[in-house]
Amino acid sequence: MKIFLTGHSGSLGRLLTESLYAAGDEVIALVHKSYGNAFVDGAVAESVTGSLTDVDSYKDHLTGVQAVIHSAWRFRRDPIQEYER
Repeated sequence: MKIFLTGHSGSLGRLLTESLYAAGDEVIALVHKSYGNAFVDGAVAESVTGSLTDVDSYKDHLTGVQAVIHSAWRFRRDPIQEYER
């Protein structure tokens, strides 16, 4: 299955990518522009550098995708405050 995954730069996203790859899925990973390809490895068929808030940075990579897994989130303030909220 061809899957578009957001949040690959995070720990959850990387674990999901590894699991999907092990299951034989093709993963297209959205990697936040501030990370570049620092977290991209062999489990990713294609990496897309962009941002969730910039649809133009990834919309062309959704063609032929059979599923989308959204594992990204945005920090607007301190993560502990965000969690406690």
